Amino acid sequence: MKKVLLSLLTFSFFYSDAQKAATTNYKKRPSLAIHLILNDFKTADLIRHSSLGSVLNNGGWSKIKDMDAGFALEYMEGLTEHLDFSSRLDLSYLDYFFSNRPKLGTDNALLEGDANLRLKLMSDKYFFTPYVSWGIGASKYTGYWAAYMPFGIGFQFSLGHGESFIFTNVQYRVPVTDNANYHFNYSLGFGAPVVSKKEQAVLPLPL
Repeated sequence: MKKVLLSLLTFSFFYSDAQKAATTNYKKRPSLAIHLILNDFKTADLIRHSSLGSVLNNGGWSKIKDMDAGFALEYMEGLTEHLDFSSRLDLSYLDYFFSNRPKLGTDNALLEGDANLRLKLMSDKYFFTPYVSWGIGASKYTGYWAAYMPFGIGFQFSLGHGESFIFTNVQYRVPVTDNANYHFNYSLGFGAPVVSKKEQAVLPLPL
């Protein structure tokens, strides 16, 4: 009888641990992030009129002081442990670098909003996670509307147990309509979940 009870207690202990492990989920919870952004039209224009190698060799990459700063608000949610959905709204003030007409000569508000899929090399379990992203977006500058496609690479740094993150990201924004122009968008941000952690229901382990 003692052996039976001991066996049952041992089984219960390992079953409990197995259930706990099975409920661990590293899919990103709905989260909000705020970013400092820099828009770089000049470097993208130089690359298009020469080459990436030429710009790098000649030191033509724009300095931070020559870029246009702004802020962005981003919503994120995991679709799987390695794939996140992201929606972002950027606001910056600049003299837009049109491809089909001269600049206006004054700084105005540029709004850019896009939706992206973010493919992560590792899940949110890890401190350091590289990722690539791609999506579709729209912008508004004074009376000009435009569409673009953002392609990006970035790094996510966990500040502990998937509770909050630091993001670094660079996007190459490709115009879809005439009023948009090629440019780089650099961002540094901080994000955290907006909902509490919930365990997912799991099926009982087979006996």
